[in-house]
Amino acid sequence: MEQVLSDAGLSRIIGRRVQAVHERVKPGRSIVVSWRALGADGTEPLDAPLAEAGHGWLMLTRDQDKADSALRRAERIGRADHVRVHRRDPDALVLWGSLWTDPALAVPLDRARTALAERRPGAAWTVLRHNPRRRAVVRVGDEVVRIHARRLDEPGGMVATVARWAAAGVPVLPLEPVGIKGTAASSPYWGAGDLQAVPVASAAEAAGEAVAAVHALPAAGSPLPPLVPDAPAAAEAIASAAAWMGDAVRDAAAHLQPLLEASCAQEPAVELHGDWSPDQVLTAAAEGTGGVRIIDVDRARTGPAAVDLGSWNAACRREELPALADAHAAGHARVHGEVDRVTVLAWEAYAHLAAAVDPLRHRHADWAEQITGRVVHLRACLRELEAARAVAAGSDRPDDGSATSALSVPLGSSVTAGSPVASGLPADQSPLPVRVPPTDQSPLPTALPPAEVEAEGRLWAVDRCWPSGADGELAVEVSSGGALRAGHWRDGSLELSPAGTDPTLKALAPLVAAGGTVVSWRPRKRAVVRTTGAEAEAFTKVVRAGKAQGILDGIERARPFEAGFRTPQVLDSTDATVTFAALPGRSLHHQSAFTAAEWSRAWAEIAEALAAARRTRPNGAAENASIPAPEALPVQEAAALPIHGPAQEAAVLADWLERTAAWTGAQPRFARAVEKVGQTLRGLPVVGNVPTHRDLHDKQLLWDPELGPGLLDVDTACLGDPSLDLGNLRAHALWRQRQGAWSAARADVVRRTVDELALAEGLPAPRIGLYEHATLLRLRCVYALRPRYAQAAADLEAKLTGRL
Repeated sequence: MEQVLSDAGLSRIIGRRVQAVHERVKPGRSIVVSWRALGADGTEPLDAPLAEAGHGWLMLTRDQDKADSALRRAERIGRADHVRVHRRDPDALVLWGSLWTDPALAVPLDRARTALAERRPGAAWTVLRHNPRRRAVVRVGDEVVRIHARRLDEPGGMVATVARWAAAGVPVLPLEPVGIKGTAASSPYWGAGDLQAVPVASAAEAAGEAVAAVHALPAAGSPLPPLVPDAPAAAEAIASAAAWMGDAVRDAAAHLQPLLEASCAQEPAVELHGDWSPDQVLTAAAEGTGGVRIIDVDRARTGPAAVDLGSWNAACRREELPALADAHAAGHARVHGEVDRVTVLAWEAYAHLAAAVDPLRHRHADWAEQITGRVVHLRACLRELEAARAVAAGSDRPDDGSATSALSVPLGSSVTAGSPVASGLPADQSPLPVRVPPTDQSPLPTALPPAEVEAEGRLWAVDRCWPSGADGELAVEVSSGGALRAGHWRDGSLELSPAGTDPTLKALAPLVAAGGTVVSWRPRKRAVVRTTGAEAEAFTKVVRAGKAQGILDGIERARPFEAGFRTPQVLDSTDATVTFAALPGRSLHHQSAFTAAEWSRAWAEIAEALAAARRTRPNGAAENASIPAPEALPVQEAAALPIHGPAQEAAVLADWLERTAAWTGAQPRFARAVEKVGQTLRGLPVVGNVPTHRDLHDKQLLWDPELGPGLLDVDTACLGDPSLDLGNLRAHALWRQRQGAWSAARADVVRRTVDELALAEGLPAPRIGLYEHATLLRLRCVYALRPRYAQAAADLEAKLTGRL
């Protein structure tokens, strides 16, 4: 199973580099994965051999009959040579093949190809989506064609639904059958993109009006099936994929299910889209003019109108598009009337719950982090729901502000005291336990930017923030639709730097003008530009004029790390730039890029490389059998290299607290924790220093099974306390686990590897633990400024100060 569930294992089975894009798991029975070849442009060759297939599938099954059936279907369509059998053990089979031989879609695909060839001979097929054994969506010329395993022309199917909605005035794209068997249908390729890619508020408002027209169709007499919510089942799916979330989601589901059942029983049932979100709406033009069209109605159901509103709001919260939530609610209310806000929150919470495992099904590299984020959104909805229920019941309990956010109070929504959801629980019962905030008093923080900000006519996700040095101002890095920009946040508004230019980074503009892509940008400080040449990829660090020498000096200081690590080769430099060759390897930040065995091996090799570097003198001339004492180093080397010991680490931590306090509103308990750790660090006894990275964590580490470990950003290298880098690694392992980026098991591997290295070097665990605690306090300061992780940082603060 490990081979099937990792891209590396999948590639080994198929014999070339592929990436999984969707998986379907039936526990104890089968796993089916769709894949695409790395480097494929989406076009699927019609008559190429299997070795040239751009997309395909792989199935692990214990059912011999199912495997035989897949082979027979491939033979039936004349593509037996497009399936391979790979036997893993006596009672399980692994089969794989091209898209054309998908076990459930082979025959429908063959029929659709024959039918389309008559009117579009020779037209290329571009694969847009492939859900194995369920459906494929392809573009053929100016048509988008859906091929399903089940018929689309039945009374409750997509073709009939689109026709019925069009007759009722709903703006939908026409959907016409392809062939005579009813398993394929075609729509025209239309518009500038969906509203997730082109997030325009006016188009979202039109989408609200459009779905309100759907909601005008009563469920009575509709051929669509009713929606039957099952929150406990959704919770179990999350728990099986992310065990660390099990208790939280089961508790949430137990409180949520009666609210959903009350809504279904007591509210009018209407026709629903069933999977309503901005990516289900196309806009005619990027400016939002020309109207919208509803697409993908394969999950249409009947139920309360709040189902679709909650689903839309969940997507907007998840994608950080609050303006679209408000605009959509306004458009819907204008046509349909107000919908009870508490009920919408309940259905939004269910949408987060039901879709939480989608990142895993779609094989996203950061699936664990995304699942955790969706559960965080779920809990936020339930807290807002409880606050809204209290308002509906006339409670005078104070509002913590969550009930007035853009997403939780969409325009056109109201709180009704008699709503089925508001009365679905006893007034004194909270959907989730709400932690009582501490009684410590601290100054109110300056308002951070929201997770998404509008500027220059478009919405930007706020990715990273730093104190700029000016009062009331943050330096920010933002992104939108693949574009990355920098700017400053002040007085509640975002001021963007011109694209590709920075007033203090003069070397940036020429690199961008020459075709480089900015991949990291801290305004007025530094940027990283990726360039792709004829032979290889390179990265250029851009700094202020005269500062590049500091990077080069750091690289020289880092020579000891070359005893065990690969480091980027310097290709060129100026007084403001340093260009590096891309370093091959997989990032240790992405656990899904590794099998369990590879993960353990990678970290073991990293520990070996780190130990080798720490035994090396700064000039690389000799090795010491143990950690060198200060007197073991030549006097000139010790004098030339910067030292980062306990006092310096305490100063860094205090500086982060001071620079972020105005924005984070740090509680006195947290400030006292920082001061206590600083005092303890400054009181540590002196020990011998070793070559130290100083910012060592998973994002700085790469690994390749043939080439071994690699190390990035080595310009921070210095001599330091032997416990510093190890404490950094342990702290980041805990933080990645709390972020949801790593599972507990993978984080444990890192901690165990660090502890084994510490034991081999004779380092005391309490000293490493102190540096770990200091790093966690610093991480809280860093991530508290990032809107996406502000809540996780607050939870970390509570843990560190004993409030959890």
